[in-house]
Amino acid sequence: MPRKDLQSKKLESEKLESVVWKTGEMANVLATVRAFVTDRARAAEDWYFAAKKPTRFWGRVFRVGAILLTAFAALLPMLNEIHRSWQIEKEFTGPALLAETNAAAPPINAVPMLKLEKLLVSRHWLNPVWSTVLLGVAAALLALDRFYGTTSGWVRYVLSAQQLTEALDDFQLAFEAQRLSWGKPEPTPEQALAALAVIQKFLKQVDGIVSDETKTWAAEFTEVVKQLDEQMKLASQAKRQSAIQLTVTNGDQCKPTWKLHVGGRVPEDRVGKEASVEVPGGLYVVRITGEISGKPVQAEKAVNVTAGEIQKVELTLA
Repeated sequence: MPRKDLQSKKLESEKLESVVWKTGEMANVLATVRAFVTDRARAAEDWYFAAKKPTRFWGRVFRVGAILLTAFAALLPMLNEIHRSWQIEKEFTGPALLAETNAAAPPINAVPMLKLEKLLVSRHWLNPVWSTVLLGVAAALLALDRFYGTTSGWVRYVLSAQQLTEALDDFQLAFEAQRLSWGKPEPTPEQALAALAVIQKFLKQVDGIVSDETKTWAAEFTEVVKQLDEQMKLASQAKRQSAIQLTVTNGDQCKPTWKLHVGGRVPEDRVGKEASVEVPGGLYVVRITGEISGKPVQAEKAVNVTAGEIQKVELTLA
């Protein structure tokens, strides 16, 4: 939406209000009114063409950045595998391995299993956790793009500027057609009214283009803010601590303790029939293991925990 200087706008209005319609001077008055509306249209057109440059730049930065980060996050596991295979091949064919096995072409079983296991597990070029970090940053870039309306604003500004240019060209031709119909330099009062109608139609068209763009921006911004508020609310709910309240009907028979496994968390030693553990909302597999009368026993159950609530679970070791 164009943001014109208020003082300049006031001067333009005063200039238009000062015109006086006199016989023999109508052509000059119409020229003044024509200049007023064309200046307003050109000011709006110039603003849109100027405003599209920063939105185009930041829109590209946000979008290209998100694309590159997402692509790298997807490629990271494969790059880690390639790096690990190179390291394994290096260990298999390197001088250290030849000296270790005293063979020109050592068989695979000549490789110490401990070394091979270490290579298979630990040799990452980059920690896989970075995939999640990169995806998070990519999502943040897209959210910034939507919040500031850089990409959508760029499109709106280009379309609005093109519409103003087209409307201005049509108006210039329509007004010249009116002048041609006069047949002489000065128009009659009826011809002056017809020319004013063309000017008024063009001014309404310019104001309509600017108004439509502003309404589109307002609707987009309102929707983005609403979506961001909903996402923040969901994130806040997801972070609220929930809990699993576990009852083991024969837990007191386990000597000395029984182990509690919740998802991928480290097992915990518990005693008695009751236990509780705080967890974020989500789906978990609760598993308990122990010994009763020297016999291994266990039980497990899938539990869906709602954020901020306590989920009660009852199990019996068998």
